Amino acid sequence: MATDETRDKEPTGESLETKLSDELREYGPIQLLVATFSEPTFTGEILSEVRIMQEFGLVRVLDLDFIYKDEAGTVVAYEETEMGDEERLQFGALVGSLVGYGAGGEEGAALGALEGALSVAEHDFGLGLEDIEATIETLPNDTAAAALLVEHLWARDFRDAVLDAGGDIVAQGFLKPEALVTIGRELAAHEPPAVEEL
Repeated sequence: MATDETRDKEPTGESLETKLSDELREYGPIQLLVATFSEPTFTGEILSEVRIMQEFGLVRVLDLDFIYKDEAGTVVAYEETEMGDEERLQFGALVGSLVGYGAGGEEGAALGALEGALSVAEHDFGLGLEDIEATIETLPNDTAAAALLVEHLWARDFRDAVLDAGGDIVAQGFLKPEALVTIGRELAAHEPPAVEEL
């Protein structure tokens, strides 16, 4: 018979890592895009593109942060999200749990969940006021920075269709030109030398 002391140590079937990973997989692939602008000339095109993707149901904005420092050093900041307060807290706790689990197992997951939820509650997404102020301080005048965290809804629907058909997504990622160049260099480095015919 299991005692209170041993009950916590008995296997529960599913690991905490698997449980947390499965919870995050309920979302579509999540992508972070960060951009910097020197001498920006904003005409509304960037937000317009985001709105088009939203209207067509392609992406959901989990977080959009924008900071602009004008020529005089005056700072303008903008933030938006499509998540409600409760979902933001749950999402922050989930992300924090996974990071915490990686750093310190189950105890780290509990601490990470708390830190993640607090970060979201304070609207800092892991950046404290000091971090934000330091970023603004290093931002030269007449420059801007933007960070966009999006959930790819189209990919979530595709994934669900694959799962419903008995399949499984075994890999995902984004193809970047730099990655292709790196692959080419690695292939060239491992290619056997050409053999001359006699």
